[in-house]
Amino acid sequence: MLAELTGKGKYYAIKALKKDVVLEDDDIQCTMVERRILALGCNHPYLTHLHSTFQSSVRPPRLQEILL
Repeated sequence: MLAELTGKGKYYAIKALKKDVVLEDDDIQCTMVERRILALGCNHPYLTHLHSTFQSSVRPPRLQEILL
């Protein structure tokens, strides 16, 4: 999904994973590794920057910069 920061004109990509699918496919470790890599991306010029992560009861979305 694409989201715009209201009033700022900045765009972010939202990646939302279904928890039941992650658990079913046993992708918990891969998901955590991806989060750590994106979190470290703020110090790297070629990786998108992870803005924030949060969870709902069904999906753990990630909010990151989008390259336009």
